[in-house]
Amino acid sequence: QVDGCQVITSEKCELLRRVPEPNVAIFTADSKDPAALLFAASRAYKHGDITADLCIRQIKQQSSKDSNGQLRLQDAVQDCLEAALHTFNKEAQTALLTAASYGKLFCDDPDGYISDMFVERCRWVRILHNIRQPEVGIPLTFSQFEDLSLEVLVDRLVHRHQHLLSLRICDLMQLKSNKQAVLEHWACARIRSSNTDDYKVLGREIIAKLKV
Repeated sequence: QVDGCQVITSEKCELLRRVPEPNVAIFTADSKDPAALLFAASRAYKHGDITADLCIRQIKQQSSKDSNGQLRLQDAVQDCLEAALHTFNKEAQTALLTAASYGKLFCDDPDGYISDMFVERCRWVRILHNIRQPEVGIPLTFSQFEDLSLEVLVDRLVHRHQHLLSLRICDLMQLKSNKQAVLEHWACARIRSSNTDDYKVLGREIIAKLKV
C-alpha cells in the first residue's frame, strides 16, 4: 500500500504502517506540540477545567515569526483535523474533531480558510467512516483515500452495488457527472435484477429516480 504493508492471514487482515506525524504529536505523553495542547484544552473545557484557557494561552505565546500566535493555533487546528482523518477509532475521531472545532473559535479567519478546511475535512471523515463499515468493506486509510481519489472510490462502490452510498457521496462532494453514472448503473442493475413482468411500473420507478 502507499502508506504501509498489508498483512493478510487466514483469520484477519492488518495494516503495518508508520504512525502519522499529527497523531504522534498529539498522543505522545507530555507532548508540548500546539495540537497536543489544543487537544488537552478541548478536553479540559468539556469538563469545565480552567486549564483550558491556560493551554490556549500557551499555544498563542508570542514569537518572532508569529507575533500573536495565530499561525501556531491554525497549525494546531489543522493537525487535529489531519489526526482525525488518520484515525480509525470513532471516539478518537470525535474528540479530535471537537478539539479542532474548539480551536477554530480562537482563530482569526477573515477569509474563511479555516472554516472551509474544517467543513471539508469533516466530510472526508464522514466518507471514510461509512466506507469502512463491514457491509461496505473498504477499510481505506486517509493516505490511500487521497491516492485513490473520490471519483475512483465512487466507481468502486458502484461496482459493489453500493448505489445509495455512492449517491450520498456524490451529493456531499458535489460530483454531478459521477452521480449521473451512478444512477445509470443503478438503473441497469435494477432491470437485470427485476422479476416483474410489468415493465411500465419498472420504467416509471427508474424514470422517477433518474429525474431526482
